[in-house]
Amino acid sequence: MSAKRHHYLPTFLIRRFAQRKDPPFVYRLDVSSGRTRLVPPRSQAFRHQYYRFDLEGEPIELDGEPVDPGIVEKDLQRIDGDAANAIRRLVSGVEIEPRERFALAIFCAVQERRTPQGRAEARFMDEFLHTLEQEMWFSNKGDFLAHARTAVPEISEEEIENFRVDTLEQIQSGKLVFKAPRARELALIFFQLDEVVLKVLKECEWWIMRVDEDAPDLVLSDVGITQVDHTPRHPKAGRGWMSSPGAETILPIDPRMAVVVTPGSGDWFWGDIDADEVEDINLRSYAHSDVCYYGTSQESVCELRRLARRESVQIGEYAPRSPVLWVAETEGPSSGEMDFTGYSVRGTTKARFIVDPDATKE
Repeated sequence: MSAKRHHYLPTFLIRRFAQRKDPPFVYRLDVSSGRTRLVPPRSQAFRHQYYRFDLEGEPIELDGEPVDPGIVEKDLQRIDGDAANAIRRLVSGVEIEPRERFALAIFCAVQERRTPQGRAEARFMDEFLHTLEQEMWFSNKGDFLAHARTAVPEISEEEIENFRVDTLEQIQSGKLVFKAPRARELALIFFQLDEVVLKVLKECEWWIMRVDEDAPDLVLSDVGITQVDHTPRHPKAGRGWMSSPGAETILPIDPRMAVVVTPGSGDWFWGDIDADEVEDINLRSYAHSDVCYYGTSQESVCELRRLARRESVQIGEYAPRSPVLWVAETEGPSSGEMDFTGYSVRGTTKARFIVDPDATKE
């Protein structure tokens, strides 16, 4: 049986932001109330049995053998352990080896996916795409009839058509809803993970940024990773590792160091950040925080809240944006100016795009 407390922000990372005296607790500020508390890192950012791998309480079997319900938690513990070693070396000023870079990149990619918001986004997109696929399938009268005749030859064509039309109506009206089981949601944390990580390592620049001596400490959001895009391809677009050339992904790994990832050459660099840049990174952490953020002192977490109130416009610009799936709503030609609806876990939005089927995909 795996531990009941499953952390979506690893304890080892929160612990790095603890106060510089005993007990090694961390200052937490709740973004909704502004309340501050001094708390033990292990008591933070967890949910009970958050990674338990089963089918809605029922054990899973593979080839007749039961699957360990703690397998996801154990895999994440290994990922966290490898990343903790790499981060420890970076903070000590050591250039890490390629295998350690890979471990850190795996950790960053998983951290983006493992939070409650990250899991909700992946689940929404998975269920939406499945619903869209089924709607398209039941809308195709000819193919559906041919398949049904082969699969169930004893059913009449009229019965097949009545079933197709009724099911399509239920899908389009929302009466028939597709829900991903818990095990599938957990599997999505690791879906194509190696491919994503290798691409990000190859096509992004990784900056290890040290905080200047006279600059304030960095804080840590309860989601860890922040993503901002300074040059979005569309005002309503989501944000990602390489959503545009101006995309920036940041993970504070210590009060005096952050990892900054931007599209680029695939090289790793060291750099320094001053007080203004620290404030900017901290504003991103504030904007992305789901419930709270952590810091080394009450002064540091409270000062950020005061800064965020003064910079409310910037906080709005830095607020997280979920991935958006755009679906054409215009009937007729498949090119030119078309109306689209964007679907994301945060709701729907409308936009108009010029579609060029001959354009080169980036």
